[in-house]
Amino acid sequence: MKTAIIPDAEYSESMQNVILPYVERMRLGGEAFFERVPGQPIRYERFRTDQTDENGRSKGEVVLFHGYTEGITKFYECIYYFLKEGYDVSMMEHRGHGRSYRMISDRFKVLLPSEKDMLEDMHYFVTEIVGKDAGSGQGRKALYLYGHSMGGGLGARFIEEWPEVFDRAILTSPMLALNNGNTPKWLMVLAAKIIIAAGKGEQLIPGSVPFNPEDKEGDYDGSSATSRERYAWYHSFQLSHPDYQTSATTWITALTFFRITKAVTAASKCAAVKCPVMLFQAEDDNMVGADGQERFMARIPAGLGRMKKIPGSRHEIYRSSSDVLEKYWPAVFDFLEGKEA
Repeated sequence: MKTAIIPDAEYSESMQNVILPYVERMRLGGEAFFERVPGQPIRYERFRTDQTDENGRSKGEVVLFHGYTEGITKFYECIYYFLKEGYDVSMMEHRGHGRSYRMISDRFKVLLPSEKDMLEDMHYFVTEIVGKDAGSGQGRKALYLYGHSMGGGLGARFIEEWPEVFDRAILTSPMLALNNGNTPKWLMVLAAKIIIAAGKGEQLIPGSVPFNPEDKEGDYDGSSATSRERYAWYHSFQLSHPDYQTSATTWITALTFFRITKAVTAASKCAAVKCPVMLFQAEDDNMVGADGQERFMARIPAGLGRMKKIPGSRHEIYRSSSDVLEKYWPAVFDFLEGKEA
């Protein structure tokens, strides 16, 4: 990896003066929307690297799928590194997130009743938007999946359902099992079904709270980041952008996530994977279960999977302190270039 990781102490200044201007220059047009389902717009942005070979070609295109309650802006630092290393990037905001279609007016809630809709949004984006200019046959541009958390769980489902689309897949802290604390999974599922059947599925699950725009500091200590500066920058962005203050989980969404994690680790689904997979596991992850990650990797075809635990990281590995990122990002690019062995 030739690109220097942004140091923690310089993060805010670098975002303002380096990353944001560069990402803006590399953006392919402005923000855009597609409607797989009429009246349900899904927002996306695309970027073209200026680090091309002598023929003007990139190393491929990374399709980035964000995690739960996230959006595109939160990943601008990630996009910056991909672009600087010679990769084009495309990213959409999942339904229920950011400025994409929402089923509910409360901006702090997420309502996701269907895995099928989310996967079909992703497939449409990859094949009808990204794939249209990737070419075909021997000269096709390589396509790489990078999915974090929910985006990693859905990304894993994607390569199970459509195994020929991506050349390689990176799953970083993927949601392949939920961390339920001391509550048994069967009890959470039963409670969700009963509450939804009673017509109260839009209520919040215990412990889930709305974003507080009056809290100017946020809760770094309780966050999934280990870089205070990275956390503070995005929290400041959220304070001035209500569409990105999504924070709370409904019972409907919780049940959907249980169903996704059950499906993605099923042996019959895992066996369909055909591309090499690199799974990055956080050392201290209170959001997703390591057991699901290990089960998925054990069940995909032999020889396709690599798993690496990142010391000093919480769930959001990509928002770790710079000393951790200096180990994480080179491993990402080694994998994309086939050097993971």
